[in-house]
Amino acid sequence: MSYFSTLSRPISFNDLRSIGCAEELFALARAVEREGVRRYTHLSEQMEALGRSQLAELFRMLRDQEMEHENSLDGLALRGGLGHLPDLRFSWDVLHEGMMPEQLETLTPALALRYALHNEQRTYALFLRIAAGTHIAEIRHHAELLAAEELEHVGLLARHDVTESPALPLATLMKPERLDDLLSLAAAEARTAAARRAALARRLRSIDDQTSAQLMQDLAEESEARSRDLGNQGSIPRLAMPGVANDNFSPLDILRGEAQTSFATFHGFTRIANALPPCGLSGLAQHEANLRLAATARLTDRAAAIRGERVRRKRSGR
Repeated sequence: MSYFSTLSRPISFNDLRSIGCAEELFALARAVEREGVRRYTHLSEQMEALGRSQLAELFRMLRDQEMEHENSLDGLALRGGLGHLPDLRFSWDVLHEGMMPEQLETLTPALALRYALHNEQRTYALFLRIAAGTHIAEIRHHAELLAAEELEHVGLLARHDVTESPALPLATLMKPERLDDLLSLAAAEARTAAARRAALARRLRSIDDQTSAQLMQDLAEESEARSRDLGNQGSIPRLAMPGVANDNFSPLDILRGEAQTSFATFHGFTRIANALPPCGLSGLAQHEANLRLAATARLTDRAAAIRGERVRRKRSGR
């Protein structure tokens, strides 16, 4: 455990280095799951004490899923001949400035939900980055599976978090009753997102944040590809594009703004899915929602990494 074993403190999302072997990945993943169990146990107890039984039950369900994931990792390690995994410690991230109370015991239900969602988004992005950054097929395979599991958690929490007002009121723009209508709406939104993100990528390059620019360009290309995959079905609605960041916006402002837009669009497609009877059409709408949710998580992760670097520089006096 060359790199992680040198840390005298718990590992954070910002400590990621390249993963060199399956043992290192499984040990990291198990530490992440254990931290999830600890946090969700605490959050469920807090919400129960506040009389928020539904939210407490959600956190208990997530705690149980984290425990199952931890046990499955131990089983995978044994079957893979890795034996006993080294014990690592991991620590959840805090919310950005002004949102996080000094004592976790004082978290309101809304903040508790946002706190959990933020960390599940970062966990999803963590494993996605590991998968993208390795040339070892075994590591990529397991990291992608871990990311998929975490995205399910993101979805469970995001569907409870309705604090953001949709920037694109997709659910009222049209109520698709035919497959072609839904395909047209999804294609139009993806094409709009591609243009917006390409413009944001150019802006990020101009202010010399190449890492954020590459992420935004990747998301733009993925949106453009999704638009092409959906095809030109029927009458394509024209969607207004939210304003692109002005010259005074920092990379953090740009990333947070796009994350909010993407999250709002996720809620728009989710409402469409919920308004439809259980069928293939509803499933497609939910799939489109999940694609926007995955993009939101990646943007949130990058914004949090920038914020973490700012905090480290401030503490070191640089």
